Parts: sequence; structure tokens; C-alpha cells
Amino acid sequence: MKKLKVTVASLLVLILAGCSGGADWQGTIEPITSYTDQGVPFKLHIQEGGKGITGLEIEAELEMKHMDHGSVPVSFADQGDGIYEGIGQVPMGGDWIAVVSATDGKRKKELILPFTIKE
Repeated sequence: MKKLKVTVASLLVLILAGCSGGADWQGTIEPITSYTDQGVPFKLHIQEGGKGITGLEIEAELEMKHMDHGSVPVSFADQGDGIYEGIGQVPMGGDWIAVVSATDGKRKKELILPFTIKE
């Protein structure tokens, strides 16, 4: 019986350790200090465990936080060191939310990132 309890406890520890999966992906969008109707450049930083992740495929849908302007699609290109850049045709400055989908070919993550565009 004691052997069974030890085995079950060991399995539980392994399962819980496996579920944590190490560090998760974190993202931030650099502050945007000016708005133009010609397209706004976005710089996105993606990290795992404090280190930039390169080689990701990243798409985002931008939505204005308190208004209904629909969504604005943005594709991001890898610039190295966990930095990704893209251009978005947003209708105005203000508070926005980016729904970012990122994949490395094995894992797919979705990040919700609030940001502000100053006019």
C-alpha cells in the first residue's frame, strides 16, 4: 500500500511539473507616439523566460478598446532578438487591444496586449 501511495504521489508531481511547461511567452508593444492615416508601424517584443524568441510566425488583429471600428489585421516580420515589426492601417489614435497569434511550428500561443496610440 505504501508503495502505491509513493507511486501515485510521484506521478502527480510529474504531471504537475509537465503542466507548468516552463516559462510562458510574454509580449509587449512599444509605445506609439504618433498617428498617421498612412499606416502605423508596430514593434512587438516576444520573450520567454526573459529572452527574446526568434523565428515565430505572428499575426495580430487590432481592435479599438471602447469603440467598434472592426478589426485591423497586421502581419509581423521577425527582426531578430524577439523583435517583430508590422504596419497597421488604424483609423485613429486611442486605446487599442492586439490579439496576437504566434507559433513556432510546435506551439501556438495567443496573447492579448493593450496599447495606446497617441494622436
